[in-house]
Amino acid sequence: MPEEVFLLFIASCISLWLIQLATEWIDRRRDRRRRGTVMERYRRHLILVKGHQEQDTDGWSASVHVQFNEGTLTFRDVRLPGPTSYFPTKTSAEKHALKEAKRWVDRRLREAKIFDRSTPPRVKNYWPNIQNSSEG
Repeated sequence: MPEEVFLLFIASCISLWLIQLATEWIDRRRDRRRRGTVMERYRRHLILVKGHQEQDTDGWSASVHVQFNEGTLTFRDVRLPGPTSYFPTKTSAEKHALKEAKRWVDRRLREAKIFDRSTPPRVKNYWPNIQNSSEG
């Protein structure tokens, strides 16, 4: 009995150690892939912003990707057009790009809501058996 408890203890320690190694590996890989990228979730959209220093002007600009699901089977990754002006710091460029991306998301959702109002809502009967049994 004590040998079984000891072996169980060793097995649980090894499994916890492996889990810790795996999570550290995932975190390192995620950091390497997204280094320098600002990520923010906004109204069921993921906004990715990365600042770039322009060589000729010494100013900063930012590129923006917005990722979201359309329906249940469609994933979208939209690259928004860059800014028309440059900023003195990387942070100011990223903040401006993030604000513009949020405006884009709001406008997209507002237009989708207007489009949905033009078509009548479809009502689906979720309990057909209950309705049928009361009729008969």
